Amino acid sequence: MQYGFYNIDTSKQQGEFIFGIHSLLVQQESEQTSQRSKFGLRLRAKKGHFTVSIVPFGYIKMLASLK
Repeated sequence: MQYGFYNIDTSKQQGEFIFGIHSLLVQQESEQTSQRSKFGLRLRAKKGHFTVSIVPFGYIKMLASLK
């Protein structure tokens, strides 16, 4: 079986090894992106900025910030 555009042949032992390494790298990048996103949201919340895109029920979205 061919894997994506990398042409990794997973029917052979070497292909399975390369696929496993690639999977680990992709997983690490995904976790790192998640951590960065969470950090950014926490930082914005700590600074008092609105952190989500949907305005809570009962509130009105304002274009100018209140300072």
